Amino acid sequence: MNWSASPFESLYNSIEGGKIDEELLNTLLPDLESLNLNGDKVKNATSRSKLEADEVLLPDGNVYNLSKNFIYAAIQLSDAMNLDELICCQLIVSSLPDLDALNSISNSIVSLVRNGKVQYFIRRQYILQIVAYIVNCPHSTDKVYQNLTRSNTLTKNVLPSFNAIHTQLSEIKQTINKAQILETYDVLFQQDVKFKRDFLLKEYDTLSQILYGLVERGHFNSKDGILQIIQHTAELDSNDFFVVYYLSSIFHAFRNLDRFSDNDVFALHKHFLQELKTESIYKKPIKVSITFVFLSFFIIWCKEVPESRTKTIDFKTDIDEPMTSAVELGAIEQLLIFSADTSIIERNKSIELYYNMRLLLERHIPRLIPKQLIDNEAAYIDNTTVGNIMTNPIMRNGNINTNHTTGTGNDNLLSKTKYQFHEIQMSQATNDLFASTFHSVLQTIINDCAFLLTKIKDAEEDSLMSGEDLNLDDICVKADLERFFLAIHYFYAARPEYSEEFWNDKESNTYGFIEWASKSKDILIRSCFYLMIASLSFGSKNVLDVFHYFGENNSVSWTLIATCIKDYVIKISGLGNVIQERQRLQDTSEINNAEVALEEGLNEETIVFLSSLFTLISSVASEVDEDIKQNLSNLFTDVLFEFSKLETPLVGACFKTLSYLVPKETSARSKFWFSLDSLIFKSYSLTSSSESYRAAFGSFLTNFTEVQGFLHLLDKLMLINDGSQNSEFLKFGTLQYPSKLGQSYRKAGIWPYFDYILNDVFYPSTRIENEHKRRTIYKPILNIIKSALFSFDYSVILNSSPAGADLDKLVVSENFSTYVQETSAPAMFNYLFTDKVYKPILNIITFGIDQLSIDLEGGDDQLHLIELAVTILDTILEYQNTYIEEFVPIFKKQRKDVFFAPKDVGLHGLRNFYDALFFNLTTIAHLGLYVGVEHHELAARSLSVLDKLTMSSNAALPEYSIDEKVLTILDSVDESSRIKDAFMTQIDTSISSGYNLELKIKILKYLSSRLSYSSDKVTVSHLLLGFQVSNVISDGPNLSTFISSGVSLLDSVTTLLVSSLNLLTRRTIDFAPMRLACLSIEILLKLCRNPMTSDIVFSHLEKMELFSCLIKLDPDVTKYTLFNGRIFDDKASMNGKAFLNSKSMGSLLSFLCYKTYVIQLLSQFIHRVSFTGTESQVASYVSKLISNTIYSAKIFSFFDTLNYPRISMEKESSDLVNAFSDLTINLATITFKDVCDDEVFDFSSVESLAKLFIESRVPPQSTSMILSQTAPDPRKKFLEDSEKELHLVKKNVTGLLYNKLSEEYQLSILHSWVQLVQIIVTDGKLDSVSRSKFILEVFTAVVPKLNDYVEFDISFAEELVSLVVFLYEVYDKDRLLIGQQEELDFRLSDIFKLCIHGILSPMTSVPLRSDFYTLTNQYLVRVLKDKHVAKGVLQTLRMSCEQFIQIVCNDAIYGQETNRITSILLLDSLVQIGSITPENFILDSLTKSAQLHLIIRSLKNIDNMLDSAPYQISIDDLLYELTAFKTTVFFLIRIAETRTGAKALVENKLFQVIESCSFLRIDPDLGMNLVFDEVQINNSSVAKINISLDNHLVLEDASNCVSLFELISPIFQLLCCVLVSSGDQNKNVILSTKKLLIAFKKLLIGIFKRDALSEAEIHDNKGFSSDSLKLLVKLSVILCTLTGYRGEDNNISF
Repeated sequence: MNWSASPFESLYNSIEGGKIDEELLNTLLPDLESLNLNGDKVKNATSRSKLEADEVLLPDGNVYNLSKNFIYAAIQLSDAMNLDELICCQLIVSSLPDLDALNSISNSIVSLVRNGKVQYFIRRQYILQIVAYIVNCPHSTDKVYQNLTRSNTLTKNVLPSFNAIHTQLSEIKQTINKAQILETYDVLFQQDVKFKRDFLLKEYDTLSQILYGLVERGHFNSKDGILQIIQHTAELDSNDFFVVYYLSSIFHAFRNLDRFSDNDVFALHKHFLQELKTESIYKKPIKVSITFVFLSFFIIWCKEVPESRTKTIDFKTDIDEPMTSAVELGAIEQLLIFSADTSIIERNKSIELYYNMRLLLERHIPRLIPKQLIDNEAAYIDNTTVGNIMTNPIMRNGNINTNHTTGTGNDNLLSKTKYQFHEIQMSQATNDLFASTFHSVLQTIINDCAFLLTKIKDAEEDSLMSGEDLNLDDICVKADLERFFLAIHYFYAARPEYSEEFWNDKESNTYGFIEWASKSKDILIRSCFYLMIASLSFGSKNVLDVFHYFGENNSVSWTLIATCIKDYVIKISGLGNVIQERQRLQDTSEINNAEVALEEGLNEETIVFLSSLFTLISSVASEVDEDIKQNLSNLFTDVLFEFSKLETPLVGACFKTLSYLVPKETSARSKFWFSLDSLIFKSYSLTSSSESYRAAFGSFLTNFTEVQGFLHLLDKLMLINDGSQNSEFLKFGTLQYPSKLGQSYRKAGIWPYFDYILNDVFYPSTRIENEHKRRTIYKPILNIIKSALFSFDYSVILNSSPAGADLDKLVVSENFSTYVQETSAPAMFNYLFTDKVYKPILNIITFGIDQLSIDLEGGDDQLHLIELAVTILDTILEYQNTYIEEFVPIFKKQRKDVFFAPKDVGLHGLRNFYDALFFNLTTIAHLGLYVGVEHHELAARSLSVLDKLTMSSNAALPEYSIDEKVLTILDSVDESSRIKDAFMTQIDTSISSGYNLELKIKILKYLSSRLSYSSDKVTVSHLLLGFQVSNVISDGPNLSTFISSGVSLLDSVTTLLVSSLNLLTRRTIDFAPMRLACLSIEILLKLCRNPMTSDIVFSHLEKMELFSCLIKLDPDVTKYTLFNGRIFDDKASMNGKAFLNSKSMGSLLSFLCYKTYVIQLLSQFIHRVSFTGTESQVASYVSKLISNTIYSAKIFSFFDTLNYPRISMEKESSDLVNAFSDLTINLATITFKDVCDDEVFDFSSVESLAKLFIESRVPPQSTSMILSQTAPDPRKKFLEDSEKELHLVKKNVTGLLYNKLSEEYQLSILHSWVQLVQIIVTDGKLDSVSRSKFILEVFTAVVPKLNDYVEFDISFAEELVSLVVFLYEVYDKDRLLIGQQEELDFRLSDIFKLCIHGILSPMTSVPLRSDFYTLTNQYLVRVLKDKHVAKGVLQTLRMSCEQFIQIVCNDAIYGQETNRITSILLLDSLVQIGSITPENFILDSLTKSAQLHLIIRSLKNIDNMLDSAPYQISIDDLLYELTAFKTTVFFLIRIAETRTGAKALVENKLFQVIESCSFLRIDPDLGMNLVFDEVQINNSSVAKINISLDNHLVLEDASNCVSLFELISPIFQLLCCVLVSSGDQNKNVILSTKKLLIAFKKLLIGIFKRDALSEAEIHDNKGFSSDSLKLLVKLSVILCTLTGYRGEDNNISF
């Protein structure tokens, strides 16, 4: 046999895939045929001894070396499962991920045993599921089916397989008894027991499906075959629920008796009749009921071929009398038990049985219990035994008896949590099989056994008429018709698909059966009839049929029911008067009140009858629509409230019935509120104290059922059903009850109700030992608390200002402050802040996930309670600030005496509700555990509470960090690893519904929100992700949930990222996986960029080879890519509109967001590896990005994502917005939804604001409108139009947000891509040749994009041009290194053309133009070395010369920052390249346009700067102007190098401008002091700078000086150049120069004086360069020589 689950899993998966693996199936046939039988493979000494060897041969044929831990685990598993030790080893081995983990030190004995158990049961589950599929689904001619059943081994093994489970369950009981004796029966032990029982129960369930399939296929269609199953069933105890698992097979065989041979059927008939005659048959009621069912189907079988089959049958002796005998032996009672114990309503209580009819009618046969699944049967039966139903008349001392508690039998159960199984729930498949067959049984009895039912009915009526049965107990002994009605009630309730058969055809036998049953006059029969009809009302169609049936029927009708109840009200209310009258007539007080009640027709049958009427009304009212419910409400509300005034055991039932009649609309509930309030308070003498009001409730509600019924009614009355669209809050300004409720006879308001239920019911109920009772109290109270909290729209207060709303005009009360005192939310908040209320709520939350998993019977109810409690806690934390800051001050300052309210309204000693939580720290740990439960709402709410508790900063408690407290709690509690595991479970769980997806998104957002790119603060996210946060943050020990173990939440997030990427292709990008990938990678990016965690996370992710995986799986896109089913098309307006209003938009935005994250992560990784990794490692990653053997390099696919332009909005739609034209919407409040729906953004904030905005502007209703019934309502039209406009606004805002986010994401992608390219170039370890090649490829990719961007998107262009500038410099250096600097790649000319285009574009920004100037200049410098290429460039420049030169010159003259300098440098290169031709058209253009003159004049900027220095400029400005000055002068020198150029300079007044420069007239000895109030130097806020001839521009400790050399040398060089180029024949130039020398004589003297001092080494040269002085002296000598200047003042002669 194969003991690994893997091959069976593969076979199972092939079945799910639609094509079964027949070869594998044939290999596994022996295992499949054996089902769950282990054969003789039990634990034994021989196998155990083999474990002691060094090497162990296991059943799979392999030899293993096993550690001691492994062997101990195998022995423990063998003892626990009574299984061969070697097989146990095989199970454990197959549970491990790989052989490397075989002897890992992390494998504890406990984990190995647990894994082995799981493997054992999973294998069996796969086997049984596969067999169940094969025997039920494929056709009988299918080869797969035939191979499995050919040997008949499967048929032989099926019943022994059931017995094997019996044995294992019995062994479990023995281990429990042993554990209880040894006192080791703890929670872990109980969980282990539950684990085994769960699996065994599933096996039993699946085996029943296999048995059914074999019966259906004919393997038991013989007398001996079916009797074998029946005998096996009969061997079980009569009260064993496992009997039910065989019934569907047996009943299915009976309903197909035509598949048996006639002889076998007759033989079965004979066999059953003989058994009925045995004396011991009464001990086997199951056999009796099976016989009864067989005889029912036998009648049909005989009718099918009457001529042959009825010849030997005598109807009376062979059918009538045996069936009657079976009924007398309890057949119908057994059917009732089958029906009731498999009933849906017994679990969900969807029908209220106000009287326990089962207990009344089940007199002979025990109920079915999970006999083999309970630990102590005797104790179980004792604790589930309900006290006797009241048999005394409903009287006590002249008053109606209120001590007896009616209700379901479950009410008297003790705490059930100690019993792991109180009831068994069959799987859906098994339940469907049972329902189908049992339906056939009941329908057969109705259709073909009418004679028997009539006989039973006649016998009961005869017995009543004869007076044999005088009391209810005697009647119930023989009440088999009532039992049959009740069996129908339990079976058909909540099964509307089967109930339809009663109503589909009014000519059918089933409808006739109802008609026949309705005509009975007996009270008990009629009571059961009403219950039967109640069960047939499930489903929208059936309930209408029932409603109309009672509306059209003469014998039963709603009116008659209402009249009947009224009559009983009169009788009961008049009973006291009758007794007084009897006392007066008899003149004695000794009157037997019970006899009087009986004479008046008031006995227990009355209670039974009225309870059935209440059940019928409740059942129908709960299913019908509002119109019909209103009719029922009008008919029954008054009479039921009258009934509730009576002292009867049915007051609680009456309240529950009323609760089903409560209208959905809160405004329609006034009648209920007035009736209920007057019922409680009007006749009671009240004082102003709270105790007085609570006493009024206590005097009226005197027992548990009455309190329970009252809570149900109050729950329905408080329920918010008509809240605003897309809002769970009650419409602002309205109340759930009438305004000033009870004002005429008490202090008004809802507060007394809350005061009573919270202080006198909720708090004391914590002491109720019975779990079920306590839950029935908790549930409605928690619902009421929730409804109260949601009765106020908290967004209104904040929205009132932007909406311009007057809140006083929007409330039903006098004003807003009065409304606050009257609405229920503040009242509930007040009580929630008291420890008597919040402690029970927190105790509910701390019930514990372990107890929840063990408590099977009450698990669902308890789960719902916990969910309610967590929802309440979440709501309190969300809106407590409104209560603290808004509500409490109103009660303190504006309290009105007309309303009931305690004097101490406020916080009751708490600063806020966080204090309450930190007084109950275990609550926080439980919330963390609840995140891992399967129940979505509880998990999501628990996460929401944790979210509020772990906000990084909380204004409510500024004095200490909540986040740090929660971190400490979660890290220190024992459940810390389980809390982390809970988060892992949700991330790892496969997505089976939108709820799973939503929860994953919420968890990822929660984790990300508490991570930072730079902060060194440790948060809860670090703990949850698997970091060890105590002391120094690290990857923790090698234990599960820590990063170092490889099993952590960080690993789960990474796995989720990879699995999501696997679902994306070039063809399809779906929203859900893209969103998950985006959120997952954001978490990883934050961890990798943060210095605190980067090393740990990078190392871990590198081990997982994530970065290679990201490059491989990164989704590329094309223009044909489908984003959630739609291609992006911004051209067609309809397509764009559809794209924006669907998941496609969300998919695209998530895709763009993901791209920027993944590029950043790869950049970070490569940068890190360049420092920590080897050169080969870096090269391997870089090559994956830039290699392009077949397709374009991967890095350029990132660049291809920038192809999604804005989607244009329809102007017409914006023009249609009128109502909201003045409404300001803050786009920052609109975020992404946590679900992946067509509406991507969460507009709840906009909707609440818009709703308030509209409500405050609704036109008032005129008097004429109120009187007129035909005129259109302008208010209604206004609201309808506003709703349409709001929809339009949301669409427009969606478009705006998409365009905004799309542009932001794409710009971020581009920025990240630029960084990645730069990192590859600088840190990628590329050689010069490879790097140059890569850079040219980048140029090829970006130039076409840039040509577009410079026209429409400058921000994008700036990013790319900055990259090109950077790469160009690197490229130049690389070409120089490899000796190819002379070669000019053709791709560089494209950059040059791009630069020309960019410079000429009117959209280009100043910084962008500066980059273009730099690139153009670099290119021209290279071109100047190749005259052939230079001529081509010159031709390109000539085509756009004038405009181009003008733009460059404007920047050179008026530009700011680098733009001015780069433009001058470009002009320099342009002049050089223009000089290649004899006519320098560049220079000509400068001269003709007077730009050259303006450039020359810009030399005076230094004068302007010096004049305004102390006031308007900074030191940086000074440095910049000096640089610009020198750059300009050197450009002019470039021009002056030619005669033409020198001439142009002279003609453009160069000498005049230089002469006017005042900085050349500064006294070289004194200099010039500048003061800047800007930079703090030497602890002074003032900086002083001296301009003199001695110093260069430096900042020193003692003095801060600027040397005149910086200014004079360039000017003298320019003058020299002009003189030389002009030649000695140009006397005007010589004269002009000499004039300048005369003007600057003092300067020249200073220069020569310093030269003389320098030579004499007298002058201190501190801070001064002799080289600069020598240059200046040399220039001065040249100028003096060329001009003939000798130091004269005015004499100028030639």
